[in-house]
Amino acid sequence: MALYNTYYASFPESAITPVSIDPQRLRLTNDDASTGTLIGFKCNECEASVFGPAIFCQQCTSTDLKAVDLGNKGILFSFTIVRIPPAGWPGEIPYVLGQVELPSGPQVLAEV
Repeated sequence: MALYNTYYASFPESAITPVSIDPQRLRLTNDDASTGTLIGFKCNECEASVFGPAIFCQQCTSTDLKAVDLGNKGILFSFTIVRIPPAGWPGEIPYVLGQVELPSGPQVLAEV
């Protein structure tokens, strides 16, 4: 009698398609789209920064926000090597997923 059941995963064969770029999160800074800067919002009342689109400040709930460039460099806070990707992953395997702390404060989870 087996103690464990064996399960097999199957992934559908599909063509790799390019990932679209959300202009509210990333602005490309050159013609060949090889570099860019992250876009975020900064609260004019408490100075907190957040990555990506926002309609109110997560710290003080103010709606007085301005769009800011968060840059393209930061400090690697944590990372993991992903060997089994989510279904439909278009990139190479394995890949490194990291939590990056940006100089302006927010942390971003991204492929590094």
